[in-house]
Order: sequence, then structure tokens, then C-alpha cells
Amino acid sequence: MTSGAEPSDIDLSIVIDLSPATITGKCDTDARVQAWVHQAAAVAPVRCEVVLASNQAQPPNVHAEEGVAIRFVPVATGSHYALKNAGVNAARGAVVLCTDGDCRPGEGYVAHLVRAFQDPAVQCAGGVSVYDGDGLLTRLNTAHSWGFVHGGQAGLDKNMILAHNVAFRRAAVGRDPFGPFLRRVGGDRYLTETLRRQGHRIRLVDGMRIRHEDITYSFRGTLERHLREHLLPVQYGTPRQHFSLPFTLVSLVLRPLLRIYRAFQARRPLGLRPWHLPVVLALNSAYAVFDAGAVFVVLLVPRLRRQWIDFLIGPIAAPVSGRLGEMHSSPS
Repeated sequence: MTSGAEPSDIDLSIVIDLSPATITGKCDTDARVQAWVHQAAAVAPVRCEVVLASNQAQPPNVHAEEGVAIRFVPVATGSHYALKNAGVNAARGAVVLCTDGDCRPGEGYVAHLVRAFQDPAVQCAGGVSVYDGDGLLTRLNTAHSWGFVHGGQAGLDKNMILAHNVAFRRAAVGRDPFGPFLRRVGGDRYLTETLRRQGHRIRLVDGMRIRHEDITYSFRGTLERHLREHLLPVQYGTPRQHFSLPFTLVSLVLRPLLRIYRAFQARRPLGLRPWHLPVVLALNSAYAVFDAGAVFVVLLVPRLRRQWIDFLIGPIAAPVSGRLGEMHSSPS
């Protein structure tokens, strides 16, 4: 796995941004992080570490397993991409995987990742994500969010990486791979464009399957996801990105169509059938009403507008690096 990378005493760093796990208030972060530790231990003699980046002072309650160091990076004022950058900057692995605290690996995820990076031509790999449930509504929400990766390599080639399901060689990206972005948007495009400008194709690895916390029946989770989809800035993923009311209004009109298209893209792998079409149309009609109401309430109430735009877009500045702490470690 170290081919093409700088020498390192660690082969793989699994960097977990813990902040998304607080959105619904229901996520079992400890169990999800433990699942990553367990899979990291299972790929020995590959040398792994788990780096936890958090804006909380206390680390999660996670038990060490043989051969896997668990390290904690507290960033007091850090948000989503600031935490990812801090975790990557602290990581020692020749290959770095970025994921979130509300995600757990599917069976054999880490082994599939290791196998993919045995090919020295692979500089970056992305995986396939699903919401953690098997019901029809959960599968439809998976399609709405990430249907393009269920469409295969061609789907990923036309879109951006999933920032909770991407791995890369450190030599390919260096420090601050998500750029100057501190909040919830922008860093995914920045990393995608950086890699593609360097001529690197992001390899889709089907075995890198993540099961993301299911927000289908969570009002807080649904609200955050839908506002993040609509309050997108113009010049997205550049230092000039900023909120745009016209762009938001256009998004309210076009997003339902994009969701329906993504459901079509992902119909086979997610088991969506022609007789599910009325459900798809009804759900997206309901979401269109919900989205319009949520967006207009947020925009019309100054306190909410400031709160949500700061949470999602925020300032553009140099990312902060965390102070590294060693939680538990086992000898390699």
C-alpha cells in the first residue's frame, strides 16, 4: 500500500470526523467507531491507526484492539471540513481514509480498501454509501443523496467525491486536502477538483460500502440534509463561494427533478421497481413542500438565517490544526 507515497510507519489512517454524529442526537457513535477499529485490526499485518477529530473535549468510549492505535484530535472551534483537515494533517498513514462519526463500515470495507491501494496506479478511491436501513423510504433517501455512486464508475466520474467515503494517498494531496473550508460545504468539490487537475481518476470501489446513520425518520436529520441541499453557495468549492438567494430559489425548483433522476440511476442496486414510481413522485412532492417551507422560514427569520448560513457555509479561512492526543494504542 505504500507504493507512490512517502515513507511512513503507518500504512492506513482512518480519519473520523465526529461532528456529524451529533446532528440527530440519536447516533451510537461509540459502536460505529468501534466497528472501524475492529476492521482495522482484522487487516494485520497492515499497520493501521484511527484518528478521531472532534470539537468536543472528551473522546468517545472506544476500546483498543491489537495493532491499532487510536488517537484523538480535539479542535475546540472546529466544524466539518476544519475537523477533516485537522485529522488528515495529524494522520501518519501513507493512505488516509476520511469518514464521519455517523458512518459504519460494511462487511470487509477496510480489506477492500487495502486491496484497492495495492495497485500503485490508484491515488484515490471512493466507495458506495447507503442509509442504514432496508425499508423503501430509506432506500429512496439513499438514492436521493447518493444515487450517482450506485450508477457505477461513470456516475462518480461526473460527480464529486463523498467526503465521508473517500481514501487517498497522502503524497497525492498533502496537507489540508479539503482546502480553506471550515463548515459543511465546499471541501468535497475542492478535493475532487484538486485530484482531477493532477490527472488522478477517483476509482470507485464497490466493496467500500458505508452504512450511514438513517435520517429518514429524524426531523433534525432531514432538516439539516435538505437545507444543506438548498442553501448551497454560488462558486461552490472555491474561496469565493457565497450564499445566493436566486441560486437557492432555482434549487427549490430543480432539486426534486434531480432526486427523481438519481432514483432512476440507482433503481437496480437499490431494488426500486416500476410500481414504486407513485411512491417516488409522492415523496418528492412532499419533500418539495417541506423544503420550500423550511427554506422560507429560515430566510425570513434573521436569527435563523444567520445561524444556518454560518453552520453550512460560514467563513472561508485557513483551516485549523488540532492538538493531537493519544487515547489508546497497541503495539504494531
